[in-house]
Order: sequence, then structure tokens, then C-alpha cells
Amino acid sequence: VTPDLTPERFAEEFPRAYIRFFATHPLYVRLIGYDLIHDPDNIRAMFAEVVAGLTLASTRNGMFAKFRRWAEEGRIRPVNPLHMMINIISLSILAFIARPLVEVMSGIRVESEEEFIAGRIDSVTALLKKGLLP
Repeated sequence: VTPDLTPERFAEEFPRAYIRFFATHPLYVRLIGYDLIHDPDNIRAMFAEVVAGLTLASTRNGMFAKFRRWAEEGRIRPVNPLHMMINIISLSILAFIARPLVEVMSGIRVESEEEFIAGRIDSVTALLKKGLLP
């Protein structure tokens, strides 16, 4: 975790990293669903790869400690760090699982994968900022 990391930068970079990862590795989305049930250790190894690539996650509990300190300083709303991370990850991965269902329900088909991904990143970032920042 870099000392200069701000809550705003976290809200922008972390969802972008996860969404881009899943967009680049679409088969991981299928593996995650399967492995969550049958082989959770495989999921741990996969996410260790994602986290290892993030400069803001250089220590195991670094992000959680940042959340706690930011909340104490009033820079973010008080949050449970575990739930915050689960929220970010689920918002990132669920887009790829639920998109076909939402396309059928809405009658709106995604025409451009890159526009969809960019829009998803913007949407998750905006939601995070509104929920996290005071």
C-alpha cells in the first residue's frame, strides 16, 4: 500500500483493476463460480495473482488498515473493510455473469465490449465514491 494512496484514487483504481482483469480473462469468471463450490483454494491463488499486480496492495492487510485509518481521519465513511472489498469484487465480477440476463430482461444488447467495460468502470467508481467518501 503506497503512503500517498487517497480514498479517491482507491475508488478509481481498484474497480478498474478488477474489471479489466475479468474482461481480459473471461474464463476466470466461469472458473470462479465452479471453484467457489468445488475448489476454493484455487480461487485464493487466482486472486493472489490479481492482488500481486496492484501497487496499492503490497501488504496483506494494507488496504484494510488504510480503510480503518481513513475512517478515523474522517476521509471516508466508517465501513467494514471485509464487506467493502466483497462489494467491490462482486460489482466487478457480477457484470460479466449477469450481463446476458440483463440484456434479455431489458432488450438492450451490448454492442461494444470496450464501451461496456469503460461504462462499468465509470459506474462502479461513481457508486464507490458516493458510498465511501463523505
